[in-house]
Formats: sequence, structure tokens, C-alpha cells
Amino acid sequence: MISFKKFYILLIFASSVFFNSIFANEEIEVSLSTKNSIKPLYLSKIFNEGSEFENSYLDDLAKVLKFDLNNSGFTKVLKNEYQNDFKISHFDTDIAFDPAFWNNKKIAIVV
Repeated sequence: MISFKKFYILLIFASSVFFNSIFANEEIEVSLSTKNSIKPLYLSKIFNEGSEFENSYLDDLAKVLKFDLNNSGFTKVLKNEYQNDFKISHFDTDIAFDPAFWNNKKIAIVV
């Protein structure tokens, strides 16, 4: 049978390993390969016309959405450009989502 002293030392060792893993200072990032190709996605800015939300709240929502889309494994959010934001803000959806325009820019998904 294990003596109390050996059990105590084993318990201290196991506890130190456990607590070191919980309070680690470094973040571990694991990149996994995939067979799926990552699609370029253009995320337009959120327009705050006629809503009761504050701009800071909408900016926070956009950051969360951008993070989720970038880390989904399916899409990569592209940098915002004035020309693209101007195009997507057009009131006529046929013009805003013109496939020829977005295909020419090699953008697969527009949100």
C-alpha cells in the first residue's frame, strides 16, 4: 500500500501540473489542414440608418461576425475598400450584388 508521504507528494505533483495548465501564460494555436478551399468573403460595413442602435454596438457586432467568419474554416474576410462599400450600399440590389463586379474582384461571397 502507498504510504501517506508518497501519496502526498504524488498529490502535490499532480496538482502543480493541473494548475500550471490552467494558468499558463502562453496561448497554444493549432493549425489544421483542410481539403476545403477557403472562400474570399467581403463583409460590408454595417449601415446605421433608421435603427436605434449605437454605432459602438454595431461596430462590436461587426468585430464578432468578422472573427467568426475568419475562424470558420470556410471563409477569409477581405479588407474593406471604399469602392466596394460604395457599390454594396446602392439601393438597387441588382447593382449592389452585380455578379460581374464581384467576380472581377475575385470575391466569392458578399455580405
